[in-house]
Amino acid sequence: MKKYLAIIAAAGMLLTGCQSDKVSSPAEESSGAASAVEQETSPADTSAENTTAEEPDVTTAQPTSDSQTAQTSTSTDSLVFKPGAWRGSNEYFLFYADETGGSTRDFESGIGLPFEYEYGEENIIFHMGAADDNTIAVPSDISEESVTLTWEDGTEENFVFISSDADGFHFYSNGELVQIAQRYYKANSPEGYVPGMAGTQNNDDGTVTIQLYDSLEDHNSTSAWYTIDRVALTGTDDMTGSAVNMSDYAEAGTAEG
Repeated sequence: MKKYLAIIAAAGMLLTGCQSDKVSSPAEESSGAASAVEQETSPADTSAENTTAEEPDVTTAQPTSDSQTAQTSTSTDSLVFKPGAWRGSNEYFLFYADETGGSTRDFESGIGLPFEYEYGEENIIFHMGAADDNTIAVPSDISEESVTLTWEDGTEENFVFISSDADGFHFYSNGELVQIAQRYYKANSPEGYVPGMAGTQNNDDGTVTIQLYDSLEDHNSTSAWYTIDRVALTGTDDMTGSAVNMSDYAEAGTAEG
């Protein structure tokens, strides 16, 4: 019996010793240390992830800026001629709101050509009257109110902005101005006389100088010189220096009619 009890006691001590070895196992201590290391390095990993997330924002911002710059440059180029009526040396250029088409109006006759236009590399390509016509001009001295064009033959022409209403713009041709001046002269002449001849000269400021005269055997006898704005029909009697307004004489017909 004592021998049996001694065996049981020895077995119990052996079991207790095994459990004690399990608690202090080096493998578990190593595992615990690893967990501690993972916890300590976790904030550093998070910081690295935040840095990586911010980098695409910086990279994306640069192309956006370049794109905006390109759009601004294109928009500026397309507004060399803003829509409206522009006065050139011998005719008006009417640029329509679509920024691709327009028409000319000749000072002498009041008629002209339709055209399309497009912006090339540092130039403007006009298609005057036909799509296969390519008339190239280089713009310079560009502002909202004036533009200088250098045409292919080297001629420079200055354009001045007159009106924002290209469709409704109206002016009087030289032929019409002669008739208006004759009617005005007749109405203000005591005898109701109208000189038989007339001449016109286009001025750089948009006015027209009109001469009413008779041709005699050895000379011209001038009865009147008027300088008139071809849009407003106001101006000056160049022989007296007085102001004139011919807007009441703009109806169709001649002085005799």
